[in-house]
Amino acid sequence: MAALLGYSLSFLQLLTVVIAARLAFLTPLPAGLGVLEAALPWVTATLGLGSVLGLSLCLLIRVRDILFSLAGLGLTMKYLTWPGMAGTVDRKAG
Repeated sequence: MAALLGYSLSFLQLLTVVIAARLAFLTPLPAGLGVLEAALPWVTATLGLGSVLGLSLCLLIRVRDILFSLAGLGLTMKYLTWPGMAGTVDRKAG
């Protein structure tokens, strides 16, 4: 994602950013709410890359998560509204 934003990260910088993001999701808050938004700008600023990169990465991660959630919701709704598939009881089995 950093390359998409135009930043070239070394292996250690990339590893540091990924570890910070993963640790943010392991906090005992729902989906690391607020922790990711605080951790990534702080880590990227500490690495000398600027906090704007961290905030941009946070936004990309959240948009990606929302898009995957909407895709899953759409597939679930398609399955649940499929005629004759979901929620039917086989009357011959009983």
